Formats: sequence, C-alpha cells, structure tokens
Amino acid sequence: MPKLTEHHNLSQELKQKVSIVHAGLINKGNTCYANSILQALTVLSRLWSQLPSESSLSSLVKSIVLNMSLLNRSRPPIDPSNFLRALQNRMHALNNNAFYHNHQQDVHEILQVVFDEIIGSSPLVDNLLSVTVTTTTSCNSCCFSTSREQKDSILILPTCKSIADSFNKFLQPQELLGDSKWFCPHCSSHQEATIEIQFSNCGDFLVVQLLRYTSVNGSSFKDNKLVNCLPKKHHVLKVASHPTDDVSFNNKYNLVATTNHSGTLKAGHYWAFIKDQQNTWFKCNDRCISQVDTFHLNNSSSYILFFSRS
Repeated sequence: MPKLTEHHNLSQELKQKVSIVHAGLINKGNTCYANSILQALTVLSRLWSQLPSESSLSSLVKSIVLNMSLLNRSRPPIDPSNFLRALQNRMHALNNNAFYHNHQQDVHEILQVVFDEIIGSSPLVDNLLSVTVTTTTSCNSCCFSTSREQKDSILILPTCKSIADSFNKFLQPQELLGDSKWFCPHCSSHQEATIEIQFSNCGDFLVVQLLRYTSVNGSSFKDNKLVNCLPKKHHVLKVASHPTDDVSFNNKYNLVATTNHSGTLKAGHYWAFIKDQQNTWFKCNDRCISQVDTFHLNNSSSYILFFSRS
C-alpha cells in the first residue's frame, strides 16, 4: 500500500497533467473578453472543418483558426495579440473607431462580429451556426395570420431559473389586447391578436445569450439570477422545431461551453467553462486552466451558452 506522501505526490502529478491539457491565454490588459471567446470557440470543432482554404479567409478568421490550433496543444499560455489586432482592424472597418482591444468590451457584441465574419467565409458554416425563428401573428376575430422569419447566429433569451425555462418563456404565446391591439389587414381594423414563436430551423450549434442586462433611463442593470445551465434530464436540452404545419420534432443539444461575467459592463471580468471530448469540464480563466465539477456550471455569472446537437 503506498504511503500517504506518495499518494499526495501522485495526486499532484495528476492535477498538473489535467491543468496542461488545454492551454491558457495571456491577458493583454482588459482582454479577458477575447480570451473567453477564443476558449469557448475551441469546442466547436465541426465549425472549423467547414471553412475553405486559408488563403480565402479574412485576417480575423485566420487569426481565430491559428489560435484554435494552438489552444488544443499542451503548451504555456498563448499570446492572443494576432487575434486582438485583427479584431480591432475589423471593428474599425465597421466604422467603430472608438473600439480598442484593451478596453472593456461586451462578449455578445464581439462574438456577433466574429460569427458574422466566420459565416461570411462559408455558406456551410451558416447552416451550422444559424437558428431561424418564425413569428406568426393571428387575428383572434377572423383568424387571418401573417408570418415573418428571422435568422440569427446568437439567440437572445430571457434569464430564468433554468435554461429550459428560458426557452419556454421565449416560446410562450403573447396576447395583443387593449392599446396593443394589432391592425388586421383582413378586418381593416385593430383587433385582438395572438403572437406565436417557433423555431423553423436549428443548426448543429445553438448559441444563446441570457438577457442579463437591461437599460432604464440610460442606466444599465444586471440580473444576477442563478441559472441552471445544465438541463436536469441527462443534461440534454430539447428544442422543439416546426418546419411545417404537419411535422414537428425535438432537436437535442448538449451544453459544451459557457462564457461567464462578474461585475458590470463597465468594470468586470470574463472567463469560460468548456467541455472536452472526454466530457470533462474546465474553467478557463486567462492563463489558469483548472478542472471543475459540473455543479459550477449552474451559477449567477453565465452569460453566453454554447450547445452542440447530440
């Protein structure tokens, strides 16, 4: 039977091996937002296999692909300066000349720019990332209805006690009554109506932003509600999709990463939780990579959630 000191040394060795399975990222000064995004993107491996040859990629996408390859190797923390420079150049090209990569940024805003750039590289990527939401408004009097579709790469959901509740609240029918009556083209008058929302198409990846921030009279407020990000039953999230009137089915998704935020929009810190191919979860906090138990994923700091189709 090994001695206690030998057992302690073995535990320390195993802990060290775990900590270097995935590389960390150097914080270049308020760049934790970029580090959390890059770490979360590493779990979307199918995304990178659909990109065309490197020569046809933009500078921003090239920098992301390079960091993806480096982060999945066992090595000291990586300097993300190439990504930060490319991101700043892209933001300036979008006429956001006030953007500086070493200032506090909103992960959702930056991730949207990153996704737009990646989707622009390949139509195949668009199919992997995008979710299409169909909104139908129906007159309660004559049943006339009109529908519109909206495709997004990031789905914004209300912050509820569980991610399943967030989806249910998002899909809950809305009644247009009183002063909110809908003008029905068929009735040629304002009528009570019902709004129904459905997912008409879901990609292989589902990226969700929890609506933690609201603005009232120019002031922002953060909802620090604890959210159960892992679905209770087998950790599988079922998302109902209705592509036609006759066919409906559930898409099954697994949580594979989250970006988390503490503090306020003007002063705070970002980090990521990611799941590797062995279903082990890691906390990626700039340079520091550590293994964590799944209960850490249910918290009050989760902001962006990344799901992969089962």
